[in-house]
Amino acid sequence: PGHDSYWTFHGRAFHSLVPEPSGQGLALGLACGEGRVGRDLEAAGWKVVASDYSARLCAHARASGLEMSVAASAADVPFRDGSFDLITVFMGFHDFDQEVLDSAFAECARLLRPGGQLVVAINHPVHSFLHVERLDDSLNFTVKHSYFGEFPYENSISRDGISLTFRGVQRSIARYLGGFMGAGFEMKQLLEVTVPDPETTNHKGSADWANIPMFLDLLLRKP
Repeated sequence: PGHDSYWTFHGRAFHSLVPEPSGQGLALGLACGEGRVGRDLEAAGWKVVASDYSARLCAHARASGLEMSVAASAADVPFRDGSFDLITVFMGFHDFDQEVLDSAFAECARLLRPGGQLVVAINHPVHSFLHVERLDDSLNFTVKHSYFGEFPYENSISRDGISLTFRGVQRSIARYLGGFMGAGFEMKQLLEVTVPDPETTNHKGSADWANIPMFLDLLLRKP
């Protein structure tokens, strides 16, 4: 906590899109990581199944209190059609390779009941296609690739003696929205999330980050 924007501002924005429990109140946390989103979903009244490609992360999620944790690819989740009322994918889609990405759109649609909802967060493509150079007290953004291309990227930060490296694949907004629409989803809401208060957020160059969207959060519905 404190070294990831989920804890400081992004989590609040993401959960503002999450609906109240409906139907059987069963949610799938896809690409669940160590379980942070799933724990917050349970606190909001959802019954949560957590799933991640990494068995190690599933074990962490289980140890944190998410008893139902299943190691599986997002392209092939071992549940019946229409099993879930809600699926969340927090900061997962930009990590998927090409083959998994194309299958994951359809897999989310398959797993949701009619009327079920999908809440997604990704690195905003405007953010991830820029090359960021960290100066003493500011950031320098340059363009080294085409926004419309697909390429791997990574960003590293160090704060309070802890170093983190974030990796993903740059894709355009149209690439993602086309995938969701092609799988039959309807767009309900879209948020472009950035640093809410540069004066108080613990991010180097926060005033510069506040000028561009950092994350793209989506609420989609299966008809």
